[in-house]
Order: sequence, then C-alpha cells, then structure tokens
Amino acid sequence: MLEKLINIIFTLIFSILDFYAINKILNADEKIAKKKNIILILLLTVVMYSFYREKFSLLSVLNKITIGFIVNYIIFKKSFIKVFLGYAFYFLILLFSDIIVSSILINIFDLNSIRTNIMAMTLSNGLVYLLTFIVLKIKFITRWLTKTIDRVPIDKEMEYVMYFILVCLMGVNVLYNISLIHKINADYIVNTTILFVVILITIFYIKNSINYSNIAYKYDTLFDIMNTKEEISELKDLNNHERNNILILIKGYIENKNYDKALDQINELINTYKGDKIDNLKDLSILPKGGFQKLVYYILLDAVSKKIDVEVDVSKTSVKPLSKISYKKEVILCRIIGIYLTNAVEASIESRNKIVSLEVYSLRNDYVDIVISNTFKKKNMNENLIGKKGYTTKGKGHGKGTYLAEKTIKKNDFISHSNKIIDKFYIEHIIVKC
Repeated sequence: MLEKLINIIFTLIFSILDFYAINKILNADEKIAKKKNIILILLLTVVMYSFYREKFSLLSVLNKITIGFIVNYIIFKKSFIKVFLGYAFYFLILLFSDIIVSSILINIFDLNSIRTNIMAMTLSNGLVYLLTFIVLKIKFITRWLTKTIDRVPIDKEMEYVMYFILVCLMGVNVLYNISLIHKINADYIVNTTILFVVILITIFYIKNSINYSNIAYKYDTLFDIMNTKEEISELKDLNNHERNNILILIKGYIENKNYDKALDQINELINTYKGDKIDNLKDLSILPKGGFQKLVYYILLDAVSKKIDVEVDVSKTSVKPLSKISYKKEVILCRIIGIYLTNAVEASIESRNKIVSLEVYSLRNDYVDIVISNTFKKKNMNENLIGKKGYTTKGKGHGKGTYLAEKTIKKNDFISHSNKIIDKFYIEHIIVKC
C-alpha cells in the first residue's frame, strides 16, 4: 500500500514537472491553476500510473512519452512540431538526469533495488526530478532550447503525419493491452479509458486543424486584400499628385493664352491618338457637342490606334434627350460610360477578333439607351458571374472600375444598367433618364 502511494505521489510530481518543463522550454505563459490544466494533469497522472511496471519496459516508456506529449499539446495549444520538440528536449534532460543519478546510486544499490526497494526508488526518483528541475532553471539552456525550437519551420503536412503515427502507436498498444485482459478489472477500465481519451483527443485535433486551416485561409485572403488596397491607395495618391501638377501647368498656359501648349498637355494627359480622322467614328458628330461626345470619341479613337475594329451607330433620336441632360447628370454619365467603354476596349484587346461596338438611341421621350458590346477572351468569362458585383471580362485582378460604376448607379436613380453575353459578345446596356 505504501509503495503504491509513493508511486502515485511521484507520478503526480512527474506530471507537474512535465507541465513546468514544457512551459519553460516553449517560453509559454500558461498557468497551472486553471481548471482545464488541473484536470489534464490529474488525467495524465492516472494514465502514467497505469503504465507503471516494476520491470523496465520500452513500450511502457513510449506510451508515457506519447500520452504526455498529447496532453501537453492540448494544454499549450502551440504548433504540433514545437510541442513535440519541446517534449523531446525535456525527455533528453530527464534521461541525462536519470543517467547521472543512476551512475551514483548504482554504487549503493543494485539496479533491481532501485525499481523495487521503496527507499532506493524514492531516493532515485526524487534526485532525478530535482536534477531535472535544476537544469531547467538554468536560463541559458532554456533560452537556447526556445530559440532552437522557434527557428524550426512549421510544416502542417508533417504535423498530420506525426500525429497519425503517434495515435496509431498509442491505439495499437492500448488495444493489445486490452486483449490480454480477460476480465473487467482496474487495468481493463484504465486502458479502455485511455483508448476513449485518445479518440476524443483525435477529434479535438482534427477540429482544431480545420479551424486553423480556415483561419489561415482567411488571414491570407485578408492579407492579399490589404496589400492590394495599400497598393491602390499609394498609386491613387501618386496619380492625384501628378494630375494636380499637370492641371496647374495647363491652367498657367490658359491664363497666358498659350492654348496650343495647353491642348498638347491635355492630349498627353489623356493619351489622345493623333492620327487622321476615322470614318467609322463620324456618327459621333451627331451627338450634342460637349463632354459626353468628346469622352466617347477619344476612348474609341484610342481603341482604333490599338488595331481594334470599332463600330459606332448613333441614332438621331438620341440627340434631343441628350441635349437636355443637366451638367451634374452628364458628369455622372461620363464617369460610368468611361469605365464601361474603357473596360470594353481593354477586354477586346485580349480577344481574337478585337471588336468594340457602341450604339446610342432613344425609344421613348427623355430616355437614352447606350449599348456597349465587345469581344473577349473566353477563359476570362464566367457566365455564372454575369451581373455580379465587380465582374469583368478582363480577367483576374480587374473589376474594381465596374464595382465603382455599379456603386455610382445605385446612388443615382436616373441611370440603370444590365449586362449579358450574346454570340461571343459581352454587352453592357445603360439606360439614362435625361
């Protein structure tokens, strides 16, 4: 009875030393007084005690290492590999202490007495645990161990393999122990409990891994979004700075009545094509003179310079409603048409036929229909996303302009739009109430 009590006490000390060692080596800040930690340490004590054998057994030692590692993994919630390495270093220190103490006590007791004699066993275990505790108190050793573990890269696939191997070893051994027991007794209950705990821990690990993967995915996605946002913000600031400088320069030319230089700067700013007049753009002259006409003209002129086949059809029915449009509405219309028409040009460049078409007509009073059609590269198209927020046929990494256009449309009830694909053409249909 006394021997069993001493074994239980030393097993409890060993479980507490387990916690202390991993806490030190991993440089964690886990408190032992937590309810969860107390329960797990007591559970570890029961399991460790059930594996105790008077005769040395390598299998029993491996079981202790495995269950101790798994319990500490749950306690510290660190990387699987880092906890594994921490536990490995701890056992090396424990083994070193055991060798030192055994080499001293072997001169007083024989090897069998150290495991069976109460006094020898108490002295041996007490000195081993004390020496291990002293080694762990040496700061430069624990710091070196912590830094070494921190430098190890985390490989999730390797973690899964290691966990699978450990669980298999543990499960096979427990099942083997149960198969040797032919009646329900304390050993049978303990081994069955261990098997149940291993299954629960495995479920916990799988759930934790899934949560980790989801968090990692969300983090990577958020990181990419923030990087993109930062790049866009930096580019926007730079463009605003350059644009303001050019506008100041143009203003200076106009104030000095140097209109040719001002026009050159404007042409350079909007990258205007300086070729001859294009016959298939002559329909644009029907449109009322102003910002909308010039915007469409210069974008399509730029498309022609890029060897795109541009088709324009402007109905005279659109002239009257467009001539009545207010300045504020025209600015908003130009912003939206500029985005959709530029997108059409850029998407058609990547296509085989390279066609952009513009139709402007009116079917009812005070309303104008503007239809922009373009060819596109087939692999950039996803029919399920047509009409969705920010979708564009320009492919991955684009769609920000269309998103801004849609936001603008939602804020202004005088304009609406729809999009679809017909016969290899992507079509934007904008309806404006003038």
